[in-house]
Amino acid sequence: MNIRIHQGHEAGDVSRSIVVVIDVLRAFTLTSYLYQSMQVSRPLQRIKLVADVDEALDYKVQYPETLLIGEVDGFPIPGFDFGNSPYYLSQAFPINQPCLLRTTNGVVSVMNVRHSSAVFAAALVNAKTTVNHIVQKYCQDPIMRQAFDDIVLLATDRHGSDEDLACSEYMKGLFLDVLNQGRNSHAGNKPLSLELAQQRVLNSENAKKFRSGHTAFPQQDVQWALKENPASLALKVLYQKQHVYLERDDG
Repeated sequence: MNIRIHQGHEAGDVSRSIVVVIDVLRAFTLTSYLYQSMQVSRPLQRIKLVADVDEALDYKVQYPETLLIGEVDGFPIPGFDFGNSPYYLSQAFPINQPCLLRTTNGVVSVMNVRHSSAVFAAALVNAKTTVNHIVQKYCQDPIMRQAFDDIVLLATDRHGSDEDLACSEYMKGLFLDVLNQGRNSHAGNKPLSLELAQQRVLNSENAKKFRSGHTAFPQQDVQWALKENPASLALKVLYQKQHVYLERDDG
């Protein structure tokens, strides 16, 4: 099985690929904790994803009970209920309202790979869960396996920060280990450990923002992003005509 890593908001031809879109700071760290919180009172709820701020605000007019969550370049958006901070959002857990998310890297990248065989959203917090789920449900099922040729890990930061690439390299090692049942499959390259991936996240350029003291970037967010949560879920993107959702992929 070929595992490819791409950086940026696009990954070329992914028509026969399973794509894992990775945004560690902070979009898909937030969605992992948010979705887990929603299981308490809204176990079948989806998170609506939009790339355009005005579209999100218009949706709120139509459906005022919806919580708008998101950022532009990391900063909270006027008219939204929450920014992109998992720490701040956790103060409102458990969430029992419909949620909509708009982010600069993770959500925008999701929109760009909609013609893939399947798309998942991941960060360190649900990396291992996502890998194990994809292998068990898609790679080991002969029928599912016919629908794709490879797995693409899309590290969405476009400006040289290392956290998404570190997560991608960590997940690639996990995929190779699980797919090859622990046999040496790294072509002489030692796989990236969770500890090294966490250190690279902590030392990344984007992580420096969270040491600035700015209220939009609480330092607790980085600590949330460093955790690997065994209770996390594999979150799959569902494309329905003009609507895009993030939901639990059961099975």
